[in-house]
Amino acid sequence: MNQSLDALHEETKELEKLMAGKIQQTKSKINFELDQGWAVFLPGVRKRHRAMARRAWRMLWESSFLVILTSPVIYSLIIPRSMLDLLVSVYQRICFPIYGNGVLAYGREIAARTEQYWCPIKHARMSKGVHSRQCLYCDFGDADAFLRDCEKLRTKVEDTQSGVESRLKG
Repeated sequence: MNQSLDALHEETKELEKLMAGKIQQTKSKINFELDQGWAVFLPGVRKRHRAMARRAWRMLWESSFLVILTSPVIYSLIIPRSMLDLLVSVYQRICFPIYGNGVLAYGREIAARTEQYWCPIKHARMSKGVHSRQCLYCDFGDADAFLRDCEKLRTKVEDTQSGVESRLKG
């Protein structure tokens, strides 16, 4: 039993590396450069993004009642999330060397689903540890894909496996 779990764990790590590599490949399509860790878009891209941006009032007007109702709940988590980040960092420094990883998978999945609903955009820089939903997200800076796919990604929060598998094969 342990051998099959170990093999599955190794396969999962290899798939995560493959997924991270595929995500990195798609970043070359968008015209931006990293300058001291910051994404800097070319002037034409910035101008196009500004033209496509929606104002906050328009976004509120077009949102459903339930989205508007839950928005304060999402934003109220800024301070607790910051505290969680601090506590998890301390926990990681102290406990992971002693006990090992695996404790926060549930929290990671919740964060991934929240990110998929509110901001399904790949990061400009490669982040450590790619979660299973990252490959579904729109490429960083690709406003057309974001406008085209955002609603579809929001409805796929529950059904991830088929989307992940089809994107990895494609």
